[in-house]
Amino acid sequence: MNQAEVHIRSARDQERELTEVLSEWVSAIGLRLRGSLRLAMAETKLAVTTFVLMIFLVVLSAGALSLAWALLLVALVQVLSLAGMKLVVAIAIVGAAHLLLAWLLWRLANSLGRHMEFRATRRMLGS
Repeated sequence: MNQAEVHIRSARDQERELTEVLSEWVSAIGLRLRGSLRLAMAETKLAVTTFVLMIFLVVLSAGALSLAWALLLVALVQVLSLAGMKLVVAIAIVGAAHLLLAWLLWRLANSLGRHMEFRATRRMLGS
């Protein structure tokens, strides 16, 4: 075998080795991507499940808070009644106080709405 044939065979062997290395590299990248995608999907599933559980717990907490508030109001009406106020008047006072509170909270929420008008953005866009 002459020197040219040796160089040709050596080049072919290097080409095969390079092809094998590239193939293994592409395979490793594919495995890494598949693993990353599986991990992202698992974390997404966990996040969604956690979010749903959080919403459920917030609803339960709001229910418990509402019940506690109602019981406190009943106790307040009872205290006012025991202090000599007629039951109807005590209920009317507590009800009126809650109507006032609801109106004030509505006004506050309504005034906060101005932050959602995107005035600067609309001005920048010329609309």
